[in-house]
Amino acid sequence: METTLVGDKLASGIHGECLVRKPPYAFFTVIGENALGEGEVVHIRIFEDDGDWRKRPRFLREANDVEVNAELQGTTPLLLPRQKTALEILCQECRSSLSGIMKTMIVVSNWKANVNTREDARKLFATAKRLASVKRVKLVLAPSTPHLGLLAPGNRSKVGFAAQDLSDTTVGAATGEVVGQVLRNIGVGYVLLGHSERRAKGETDALVAEKARRALANGLIPIICIGESARDEDAQYLSFLKDQIASVYGALSPKERLSVIVAYEPVWAIGKSASDAMGGAELAEMALYIKKVLADYFPGKVPTKVLYGGSVDASNIRDIAGGSRIDGFLVGRASTDPKSLTALVKALA
Repeated sequence: METTLVGDKLASGIHGECLVRKPPYAFFTVIGENALGEGEVVHIRIFEDDGDWRKRPRFLREANDVEVNAELQGTTPLLLPRQKTALEILCQECRSSLSGIMKTMIVVSNWKANVNTREDARKLFATAKRLASVKRVKLVLAPSTPHLGLLAPGNRSKVGFAAQDLSDTTVGAATGEVVGQVLRNIGVGYVLLGHSERRAKGETDALVAEKARRALANGLIPIICIGESARDEDAQYLSFLKDQIASVYGALSPKERLSVIVAYEPVWAIGKSASDAMGGAELAEMALYIKKVLADYFPGKVPTKVLYGGSVDASNIRDIAGGSRIDGFLVGRASTDPKSLTALVKALA
């Protein structure tokens, strides 16, 4: 929390790096009653501390922003630390830029068992190839195994392919299993592991970890699905998520951990309407918590991308992307129709 003088009145707010203007600019979100009004966002230029505050210029006013008096009590300028916070609220410019300009969003289309004919599979792939030209959106399709064999071999487009599961075996007497080597050889680059629907059938954390090791050994990028089935007042679900992460990352080498993607899919938020789905601010808190847990497995900045696997559609995907600081989406039924897939991707553009 920071407190600064705005004109002659105190304003309290929450700070963080601006996603648009980049350092040395930061945004400052005002909370509570003050001279600016709750929810107002100002952008402030941050200068390096050279030890002598008298030599530092005041923070500069940007177009359409509120001028902030940098001096507190006339003795020291306001210095906003650059750490991020789960409670930050992004300005409209930042929200829009995050989803369409500033970073590439990964959209994984999990077909599950919703695309059942060869013709429908080809139509959806054709749509995805056209959408692959949309800037800063990386599309990955996760068809059923037979459709992977139909579409992935010879693929030269920017569209990636993911398997919906992977065997924990290698080769040999394993009837009905699909091993990583086979998937890699037909052009698959990713694999979903630990999806809530498979965990519901008895898949354990230990099994997910073993599958992750098999995936990485065959050059596949594992997308590890984690998520609580319900929330509790004592926040025990946070420990549940931590254990799911630890079971996988604890089984991998430091080098292997660099290739893993995490998909947060709160089971209680799946299948809801856009108006009832998890909001950007709430998801931001969870993304921050997941990154905090992951920080235990990396010596420096956490490189892991975090996707959201709850309910989204074209009406809320942009706001969620802009307000949560996530890296993409794991989308189910809403991505299995050419029109709805198009709407989803264009909403992020």
